[in-house]
Amino acid sequence: MRKYKRVSGELEKVRKKRLEHDKINDLKDGMKQRFDEILETINSREELLEEFDKDIFNALVVIDILKPTHCF
Repeated sequence: MRKYKRVSGELEKVRKKRLEHDKINDLKDGMKQRFDEILETINSREELLEEFDKDIFNALVVIDILKPTHCF
């Protein structure tokens, strides 16, 4: 009976540690998922900004061709 109580107590400690470990892993998974979402948002905005920059450049080239600012 003593051995059973001791083993039962040790098993309970292991269960508690496992629960703590699982909580930490869940938090890490949640943070990783959030990080991935933020990274995806940043990357999509960078792509939009690059497209916007190209559009501005192309518009400026057209303006420069139609109305040159540097006439000789």
